[in-house]
Amino acid sequence: MRRFNLFCSVLLFVVSSVFADDIGGFPNNIFNDPDPIHDKPVSRCFPSLKKKDKFFPQAIQRTGDHAQDCLDTREKRNIIKLGTQNFTDDDLKEYGITKKPGFVYFANFAHDGNYYIAEYPMGKIKSAEILVEKFIDLTMEKDCKGQYLDNGAKTMFGLMNSVKEGLIFGHTQLFFDLEPGHFITLYPQKKADKGKKPIKLSRFAYSLNAVRPKSIADSKYDPFGKGINGSYGISHNVMSRHQAALQYYGDGSKKYENEVHNYKLTNDRSKFDPNKSFEHILTQLSHPVGGNGQRDVYNTLTNACNDFTFDVINAGTPADKNVPKSNYTTYPVVALKKKGLLESPNYQDFREDLEKELGIDGGGWETTVHQ
Repeated sequence: MRRFNLFCSVLLFVVSSVFADDIGGFPNNIFNDPDPIHDKPVSRCFPSLKKKDKFFPQAIQRTGDHAQDCLDTREKRNIIKLGTQNFTDDDLKEYGITKKPGFVYFANFAHDGNYYIAEYPMGKIKSAEILVEKFIDLTMEKDCKGQYLDNGAKTMFGLMNSVKEGLIFGHTQLFFDLEPGHFITLYPQKKADKGKKPIKLSRFAYSLNAVRPKSIADSKYDPFGKGINGSYGISHNVMSRHQAALQYYGDGSKKYENEVHNYKLTNDRSKFDPNKSFEHILTQLSHPVGGNGQRDVYNTLTNACNDFTFDVINAGTPADKNVPKSNYTTYPVVALKKKGLLESPNYQDFREDLEKELGIDGGGWETTVHQ
């Protein structure tokens, strides 16, 4: 998958005090059934993929520079919970799945470049981690793909990097570990793969990704242009750690330079319950994307991965432990520490873990924890 997916949140110190804790509304824009008068039919978007996989999310962008363009959802598929978007019990039977009590089913779980119907055991998450991707090149002359930034972006990054412990990273996402003996079971969701042996996993991830319109699918990510003028959509993705590793390393032929740290969230259930957080993902973010309206337009500054990562965390905390936007925008790790939501102030370089997942040698990243 293209690396711009992970460069989804570049939130600036200079604007953190401007935005209120609650995000203002955006127009309802994508993945809904189109308005027959004003919208072109969504069925024109990648029809061959929809024919092969009924859970492929056809979508159009309704705002910004590319309104009415299909969104490129080929590698960024929002999860679909059973009971939404025409996903019914009959589909489970069609795919040879027997519905079990105590489990929730959702489609578009990403693993090893493919998509699956997931059978998730409710209430069996043992622990969670937050991943924080930082930039190593503090001069910020280039983005993570080595492409030169424009002067405006370099100025913004320079301001960010002048702040001690401020936000100088490009992405946050969450990882979940299930209790021993419990698994997410994956069933192939392509009809052609029906009958293949299910896959069992005990670790998985949640990540929000920006979705670009089809006409600019291969263009450079534009954080301060199209990233703030309503030209990108949003997709809520659940995936395996292997899939997360693929996002960073692709085929594993190139070392990934950005620092990627993971912090363990507290196991104190009086402060944070990861099961409630994942339940929030399933109930609030597995809608037909666009169904929430005001929060379905990507915005680098106000409506990106960082915002949704902390929405999910806050869903698992009591009110007095919620992290407000004014804190997490520029000091996410510090904000978590102050609220007592970290198991430890230490972090571990996450790249080696991901490299092990892919079976590659990335050059000997540090494995010790750091303060």
